[in-house]
Parts: sequence; C-alpha cells; structure tokens
Amino acid sequence: MTIAGSGSTAAHTEDPLYQQGVGNANQPGQVVLQWVAPVFTVAQVDPNPVAMAQGVTTQMAFTVSADTTVPAGRTVTLAFPPGVALAPGGAVRYICPAGGTNDLLPITVSPDGSVSVTAPEITSSTTCFYSVDVRASTPGLLQGSITVDSTTGTTSYSIT
Repeated sequence: MTIAGSGSTAAHTEDPLYQQGVGNANQPGQVVLQWVAPVFTVAQVDPNPVAMAQGVTTQMAFTVSADTTVPAGRTVTLAFPPGVALAPGGAVRYICPAGGTNDLLPITVSPDGSVSVTAPEITSSTTCFYSVDVRASTPGLLQGSITVDSTTGTTSYSIT
C-alpha cells in the first residue's frame, strides 16, 4: 500500500507494518512501496478432518500465522458448512500452552452462521492455536473455511 507523504518523506511511519526508512529519499516526486502486506497461513490442527457425532459438542482447532508479526486486531472468520455450527453456548478460545494462555475471545455470529473473532498478535509461530466449540446435525464429510484478510484455508468435518 502506498500513501502520499510530504513529497520527500514517508507518511504514516507509526504504522507497525511500515518498513523503516522506505520512502524517505528526501527527493520530491518519488512514489515508493511503504508497506509490505503480511502473508497469512491458516490451517486446521489435527485431527483433520475432525471426527464428530451428530448432536455432540466437539472442539475444532486451527492456527493462524504470518510471515511477519501483525498487531492484534485482524478479523478471523470461520464459515461452517450446512449442518455444522457453533455449538449452543459455544466459545472460541485462543490457547498458547507454553505460556499458559487460554483466553476466551468475544465472538460475532453472522446471519449465515459464520463466526468471527478479533485475533491477538499474529506471528510466524504455530504453537498457539484457536479452539472452537462446534456441533453437527448432518452426517457426512463436510468442508468449511477459515479466512483472515484474503487468505482462506479449508476445514474438514467427518460426522457420524
């Protein structure tokens, strides 16, 4: 993303994704890339597919990582296939076993049943993960998705 500066220095250098020094050529008329968009990876944690029984609440886990540290605030959205949904009273947790983190995250449920959370800081590590309480009503092998920015990964559910 490029945002015009003063003509000789970069704008918005306070942004955490700004690359220090880029855009400060002290020469008017230059347009340069000031930010590099992070590359996200989203992945379901084993078991994949998650084994579920109809009507029973099960936890599905996934990771979100990036090639650079991204400050807290990105939206992570889970889209469930027909027949799978957030369990009644279900929760989304952010868990980092090494640090003892087990945070209950506020959730937003859309009319289509998808669930969104605001991610804490995203790093290149996959040692921390999200755990979601899900329940299924339809048997079969079904697929949903996890999305952060323009990156989408597949989730799989094996329901008996």
